[in-house]
Amino acid sequence: MVGETGPWVQAALICEKVLKEDDGTLSAIRIVDKLTLHAQGPDVPETMPKFPLQFVLLIMLKSGSAKGREKLVLRPRDPSGLAKPDYEFWVEFEGEERGVNRMVNFTIEAPEEGLYWLELFIGDEQRVLTKVPLRVSYEPSKVQGGR
Repeated sequence: MVGETGPWVQAALICEKVLKEDDGTLSAIRIVDKLTLHAQGPDVPETMPKFPLQFVLLIMLKSGSAKGREKLVLRPRDPSGLAKPDYEFWVEFEGEERGVNRMVNFTIEAPEEGLYWLELFIGDEQRVLTKVPLRVSYEPSKVQGGR
């Protein structure tokens, strides 16, 4: 059951990949909170075209008083505030210091520059656990033909 004394967010990181060792130890590789998309060529658009962004969200939770099975919902939002499709998954809390680690592979179709948010909710009432920002910018560079 989810309550005012847990679960607690130990980490929520956007990264390129997560390594999981045989002993269960995790390593987050290339943690990202800001991304600049570069485009180069003679016909590069001035404004950012739609671009798929693929990442892993590493979620590390500690149970506290929470025990039992709970639904987590990951909801990406674009810079205009529009919600993208949710990612839903279940976790099992065992109480106290025991935790839950989840690696969620996700893709955001980024239609524009700006601040994207990944919101993490828990339970049927969708209580907010945390929000993770991702700033996306675009730098076009027109290259003229050589001799």
